[in-house]
Amino acid sequence: MLNITDVAQEQKIPAFFRLGFRPFFLSSVLFSILAITVWILFLTFHVDFTPFGGTFWWHAHEMLFGFVVPIVVGFLLTAVQTWTGIPGVRGTKLAILFLMWLLARILLLATPSFIPLLLITILDVAFLPLSAIMLASSILRVKQWRNLFFVPVLVLLAAMNILYHLQVIPLIDYANAMQHGSYGAIMLITLIMVVMGGRVIPFFTANATKIVKQPVIVPLEFVCLGSTWLIALVYVLGINQLSNSSYLIGFLSLIAGVSNLIRCARWHIGAALPTPLLWSLHLAYWFIPVSFILLSAHLLLGWFSFSNVLHGFTVGAMANLILAMISRVSLGHTGRILQVNAAIKWAFMLMALAACSRVFLVMIVPQYSILLWWISATLWCGAFGIFTWAYWPILTQPRVDGRPG
Repeated sequence: MLNITDVAQEQKIPAFFRLGFRPFFLSSVLFSILAITVWILFLTFHVDFTPFGGTFWWHAHEMLFGFVVPIVVGFLLTAVQTWTGIPGVRGTKLAILFLMWLLARILLLATPSFIPLLLITILDVAFLPLSAIMLASSILRVKQWRNLFFVPVLVLLAAMNILYHLQVIPLIDYANAMQHGSYGAIMLITLIMVVMGGRVIPFFTANATKIVKQPVIVPLEFVCLGSTWLIALVYVLGINQLSNSSYLIGFLSLIAGVSNLIRCARWHIGAALPTPLLWSLHLAYWFIPVSFILLSAHLLLGWFSFSNVLHGFTVGAMANLILAMISRVSLGHTGRILQVNAAIKWAFMLMALAACSRVFLVMIVPQYSILLWWISATLWCGAFGIFTWAYWPILTQPRVDGRPG
């Protein structure tokens, strides 16, 4: 039985700060709309804009650490309550963590001259270690070792964030610090998606469709997870910068792509098609093996732009999986039926099209890249704008069943 805060005590906490998913899902989505809008305006109209680290640093950093990472943290700080039966981070602690994230976003965008750059860096970098401590405290109390995996991953993400900042504040001489931090962070987040996707997508599909879940093929799981782990470690450790490392990473990526393709093909995607909350998850996950195969083709054959390949992981897998998961989690953790309205169905389709435009169409007709970037950015903002409109009351008001959370 869950050891959850009693209702009377819960009522004293503003609904927005009753569980981690509420502030981080809504605010991160809103921030992504702002960040994408600013970025596309800079790219096409060269708007006078000088954020912390420069425009390209800011875009790459903020789409990962300002958008994706806080949603991962919000999800984990919510899920850990279900995993352990211990009340999740809420109230004042959650508000402080959220305000740290928000203040970092403001300062990295505006970068006022009277605030030392090192202070801004410390504020931004501190978010992940503090989140990891909050997550670990609940997991360790019940000795739930299976989910402890996420704690070192958050710590490694913090290390990648430090590398990003070393590009701006060169405490050590490392010219590739930003690249190292960027690639490492993308692969660590991909690892999280592979682990969580394998846990929840077949489970959700089996529950909703009443189809018996396929038994796990242990060797296949070992290859899927093992190859993804190795790729993540290669980029986290900077091994990709060594000469001839492209062959190693290329073959690992091919193995990860093919094995994950076989893995997700066994999850009854056909049965999921009538249900938007299911097919959106399946579609998002399929971008992972496809992106690994594209990465392999780039490294081994020289095909495709590396930027387009990376956007397969980010706009393709991350953005689509985020939209699908936050739409589902927000309903479940506010006591609502797991059913979305027509607008959210459109949001899922818009985000899928945004990914196709940014990744595949740019590969096919690169001469129209700027137009396709605009289309992708517009679709992105439309998808997350619909989510904001539909989920604002859900995320800012108490649960409909009166329970804590």
